[in-house]
Amino acid sequence: MKVFNKNNFMIHLLAPKDTAHYQSCIRITNDFTEVTNGHYLLRVSSKEEKKENLPEIDNLKSSKRKIDTIISADSAKEIEKAIPKKHWNAILNNVWIGQNTNKETIEFISTDLDTWKPVIARKRIEKYPNTDKIIADKLKDKPSAEICFSSTYMEQICQQFRKAEINSIKLSFYGANKAMKLEGTKIEGNQKIIVILMPIRD
Repeated sequence: MKVFNKNNFMIHLLAPKDTAHYQSCIRITNDFTEVTNGHYLLRVSSKEEKKENLPEIDNLKSSKRKIDTIISADSAKEIEKAIPKKHWNAILNNVWIGQNTNKETIEFISTDLDTWKPVIARKRIEKYPNTDKIIADKLKDKPSAEICFSSTYMEQICQQFRKAEINSIKLSFYGANKAMKLEGTKIEGNQKIIVILMPIRD
């Protein structure tokens, strides 16, 4: 049975708030959640859990219906809030699709074992791009190199570029297991930042 955790819904932070179409929405399917702003696409897979591992609470049943819809970023934020932060029972750090799902709404359920909390999200009707084809086409391409870098270091580096008001970063790759060069130029003053980032072993 597929379940979702906070990682699936915190992506609402990447959805633009100043637009009324699909870019302000989160796509939900049984297998993943997804967000796109037209410049990048981010998809987070759901998790497979054995039915016997899920808590047994009266009137708490999971829907087996196939879901593929979009909800607002605000609804995704409310669902994220409903998921316990870190419970000693890891299975409770999840939420799953409930039974009360229809053409207009979708229900997500979380529980602390004592009570269960449904969050009802209204489905949006905006037309969503065919991201499945985009990903399928990209998976057909054979990568020229696969290199692992620390996400922590990447975040720290990108923060420095942002603080320097450099919005465009050029990435240079030199092959598998070789360092990457990141370079940005500040338009005002023609000031440059160059970073050499070493890869890590996966």
